[in-house]
Amino acid sequence: MSFTIQLNPNDVAKVKSMLWGLYDVVPKVLSRAINETVGNVKTNASSEIRAVITARKKDVDATFKTTKATVTDLSAVFQSTGKPLPLISYSTRETKAGVSVQVRKDKPFKLIPGVFIETVKSEKQKEIGSEGHKGVFWREWHGTKTGMAVRQFLRGGKPIVYAKLPKKYRLPIKERFGPRIPDYLGDTGPIMGNVLKKADDFMHKNINDQLNYELSKL
Repeated sequence: MSFTIQLNPNDVAKVKSMLWGLYDVVPKVLSRAINETVGNVKTNASSEIRAVITARKKDVDATFKTTKATVTDLSAVFQSTGKPLPLISYSTRETKAGVSVQVRKDKPFKLIPGVFIETVKSEKQKEIGSEGHKGVFWREWHGTKTGMAVRQFLRGGKPIVYAKLPKKYRLPIKERFGPRIPDYLGDTGPIMGNVLKKADDFMHKNINDQLNYELSKL
């Protein structure tokens, strides 16, 4: 998801009129206003999306990237990119039956049977004493024909507790993931619609602030 912040011709004309004769100052005012606006968009996008989903702020913000304007290129770009977020980034509750996850705040928690929350460490992390990576996992056999056969063999088809499996059945674990932030933000969805609506107001305010700053120095 990508959004380019550009100037309204009327705003450009206003700045040129107010700073008539100060031709080298005009692009500085406009570029600063654009860059303040892209910063406002980034902050607002984070707030808007976290009002809808339960993802942590740091994980949402990590998907954002901005390209700032310069005096020779009066446009800025706001982007949200990235892979699906780990389920642990959303609201989770571990139970005996599995892990309950809530992604959207307007939806209830949903139980995912057979998964568990665990903190894992690589060999290097163990060596340096790192805290490791906490996530929601399941065994790699989950959902496979081999896994179903083992499940039926061990408990007659009834759900099993993975932690109590004999070691020979404890296959490697695999982390579970939820939706991507860009998919929720979207280019034309309601969340981004609210962000874009406010972006125009931010731009007008920032241009006025930058104009007043320059005029105060005259």
